[in-house]
Amino acid sequence: MILLKGINKYYKSRHVIKDFSFDFSSNGIYVIQGDNGVGKTTLLYIIGLLDFNFEGEFYLNDININKLSKKQIREYREDNMIYIFSKGNLVPYLSLNENLYLNSKKKERKISSNQKANTLSGGEELLLALDNAFNQNKKIYLLDEVTSNLDDNNFKTVIEKLINISASSLVIIVSHDERINSYSFTSIHL
Repeated sequence: MILLKGINKYYKSRHVIKDFSFDFSSNGIYVIQGDNGVGKTTLLYIIGLLDFNFEGEFYLNDININKLSKKQIREYREDNMIYIFSKGNLVPYLSLNENLYLNSKKKERKISSNQKANTLSGGEELLLALDNAFNQNKKIYLLDEVTSNLDDNNFKTVIEKLINISASSLVIIVSHDERINSYSFTSIHL
């Protein structure tokens, strides 16, 4: 599904990602790990078609992305990918229901709450964002440090949902969370 060949990424004179190559299948869970500053999130942005300022080759379903128009890339990203970041990225002054409506193409997602998003704890916001993402039925799920702040019960619940999703979708997780190493996911070290 996604093939990266010889990816190099620079920030000014700093060589952040060095000659990275990997072939991601259309399903399964991949965990990107490494020290701070080695380019884990940067790599996730490249994979998620958000950063094109890199050297190397990127193939999406056997098509070099350089042959795709900006419109084709944007449409693919919107239709097939979902991003979940360490914070839920909710609009604080909207209700929980309004946030779910805003972030869902299906528009029928509803919860029975007019509670404002800014009244949630960070963990509650993240869990709501994850619940919304898990119901999107996308081909690619990109998660950046989403489990580190979850308690053990919520961690297990999230991982179980990701395992179910990964049967038919590609799941790529950037994580420092040591608990994730107890699962037999494909690990990528930068």
